[in-house]
Amino acid sequence: MWIRTLALLTGVAGFQQLSELPDIIWLATLAILPLARCWRFLIIPAWLITGLAVAWGHAAWQSRYSLPANLQGQDLLVTGVVVSIPEYGDRNVRFRFAVESLLLDGKPAAEVKQLRLYWYGRGHQLRAGERWQFRVRLKRPHGFMNPGGFDYESWLFQQGVQATGYVRKDQQNRMLDEQISASIVSLRQDMRTRLLAQLESSLSTGLILALSLGDRSEITPHQWEVLRQTGTGHLLAISGLHIGLIATLGFWLGRWLASASVWLTNRIPAQLFGAGLGFLLALIYSLLAGFSIPTQRALIMVAVVMGSWLLRQPVRPGYSLSLALRIILVLDPMAVLSAGFWLSFSAVSVLWFGMGHRVVRETWLLRIWRPQWLIAVGLLPLSLLFFQQSSLVAPLANLIAIPVVGLLAVPLILAGVLLSWFSGYPGQMLLWAAAWILERVWQVLEWFAQWPMASWSQGVSTSLVMGMAVTGAVLILMPRGMRIR
Repeated sequence: MWIRTLALLTGVAGFQQLSELPDIIWLATLAILPLARCWRFLIIPAWLITGLAVAWGHAAWQSRYSLPANLQGQDLLVTGVVVSIPEYGDRNVRFRFAVESLLLDGKPAAEVKQLRLYWYGRGHQLRAGERWQFRVRLKRPHGFMNPGGFDYESWLFQQGVQATGYVRKDQQNRMLDEQISASIVSLRQDMRTRLLAQLESSLSTGLILALSLGDRSEITPHQWEVLRQTGTGHLLAISGLHIGLIATLGFWLGRWLASASVWLTNRIPAQLFGAGLGFLLALIYSLLAGFSIPTQRALIMVAVVMGSWLLRQPVRPGYSLSLALRIILVLDPMAVLSAGFWLSFSAVSVLWFGMGHRVVRETWLLRIWRPQWLIAVGLLPLSLLFFQQSSLVAPLANLIAIPVVGLLAVPLILAGVLLSWFSGYPGQMLLWAAAWILERVWQVLEWFAQWPMASWSQGVSTSLVMGMAVTGAVLILMPRGMRIR
């Protein structure tokens, strides 16, 4: 199964390296798919071509809504809905805007789906879900081709943004509807506002927002630097730990409710009700956390594990990971443009590869240390590729931070967020307790970040170097006794 999945991934990722959209005629190669059922040697090429076709279809669909070149720099009147939590800077606010209409001189100008806008000046107040009309100037997405730098254009494309621009000063800039449309994003902003009020500018405010809502806008540059130096930035990604915790709590709650209710017991098996409630709560939390790629991967794996458990069909971890990868590649081929995609799936793959084939009994200390060693070595090539640096103190920092944050801070934060909707003070007390724990952890991380040679800076300049680095990491992580090692 994994060979076919890797062929699909190669097709999707390989398509992203093309400089322009190929002609539709090449889709004739899809004729190989029916033949693959007859000749097994065509199965892998068929999966590869499927990946190319999926990526081509998504790119062709998105290119339909690109901004025409003749509209760049023109004064346009746009109507739509704010679909992201506004991010406030010193003198501007930036936000994503879902377009309903785009007019030039009162006439429809183009069919564009989503914009990333800047509104300069102070005092502008926006909320997710509000419907607005703006006078704007737009341009096509554009980035700088600096090796090793942040690819802004690729990021915009992956986010589904067809144009960027700014709001002009104009009397026609106005909110069209007082009523905010109900959406996940508007609910996330309401929860964010409530958390900010309860935390009262705590030093851990940004960390709690990231761990609860996937909102990293309040994390300071100094905090980002400490996270990079210690290799602990992954702790702020809503992933398997958080989703698994919610799903497990939901399962046991649902099972208890079904067992305690005669009406439910006579209609739904307790295990089925528990699994359904666990998955539902995990889905809701994933949506509230922004539904990032690590969150999607974790949710799919939870669904596969719960389904196999209900059907009493054991499933290997590699199967659920492979299935999650296939689903994400088909639904969102542009995900391969995100560093989070590669880091998330690579981290789980490294743990599965390094921990799943051990038959020798190990001491408890080695069992605790091994995951940190696996992640440090396995993700070293990707860290150098995406960030041009890797933390040398990451194994030690994660050995302390992961259990404290995952087993203490995260449950307190989630319970505090839930209670804050029903009773403010108990929820606030739990959030304060989580903030206190995070501040103690942060002191340790800052201490690690101050170590000499806490991180190693080194760019990966060529594909050959990257390939050699990955090969070396795989050989190091292979269990002892394998002939290839």
